[in-house]
Amino acid sequence: MRESRPRSHRTSATPTRWEIDWADVLPPDECSYVFSNPPFGGSKFQSPEQRAQVRRVAALGGSGTLDYVAAWFIRAGDYVRQTQPTGGAPPRIGFVATNSVTQGEQVAQLWPLLLDHRRLEITFAHRTFAWGSDARGKAHVHVVIITSAMHMAWMRAVTGRLESRYMYSVGVVYNTFPLPPGFENADTSALEPLAQDVLDARAEHRDATLSELYDPDLMPPNLRKAHQALDRAVDRLYRRKRFTSKRERVEYLFALYERMQAPLAAAAAEPKKRRRRRA
Repeated sequence: MRESRPRSHRTSATPTRWEIDWADVLPPDECSYVFSNPPFGGSKFQSPEQRAQVRRVAALGGSGTLDYVAAWFIRAGDYVRQTQPTGGAPPRIGFVATNSVTQGEQVAQLWPLLLDHRRLEITFAHRTFAWGSDARGKAHVHVVIITSAMHMAWMRAVTGRLESRYMYSVGVVYNTFPLPPGFENADTSALEPLAQDVLDARAEHRDATLSELYDPDLMPPNLRKAHQALDRAVDRLYRRKRFTSKRERVEYLFALYERMQAPLAAAAAEPKKRRRRRA
């Protein structure tokens, strides 16, 4: 949708047919946001036509186990990249997706296409939570969050840089990030309104770019306050005592990471039993 025409309901990211060129619906230079709640469609539940569409969009050939929603991310990435040659600010992408796109085989298939090939950057996401639906079957959707100070501290510690920019790698940063102990059963209900406060604060500064919003010297006070509140809530999932520095956060996360890896290290160190050959 275009910010310059708030009364218009014309959207660029909701074509009902994959054959439609999104740029024909709305040129990307005139688009501010690409957002949708796409059909999820696990690979095992896709129709032959859907499976062919996903493979064609992802250029996977005859293989691949991507969910149907993954193709929407890829199409959106191709769409926003069309603004780069003109020097304009690319539209921001916001999709609801199942957490399966961050797990298992899909990680190696999808995220290099988004982060490496299409040069997309994750600016906000939300960790897993159950999303009730009034639709038949009451589907529960899971989504993910990686915008807290804990995650940023981890990223700065474990990844490298490309010029002055951090390189966000799925294998090095995302998959290795230690979640809070007992996160599966933790009460995360307080995070949702705090995350919404961040979005609301950003919405008050529509004319500012992300670089301006998150510049340490230019960051709006209300956005800084909203992030600090969200950070404190995420921190409490890790421990009750406050973190006093970035170094303390990193040391704590590495201690968690060592505990995460301990069972794998122990299993790798076990001597393999030799099978006795029968006479």
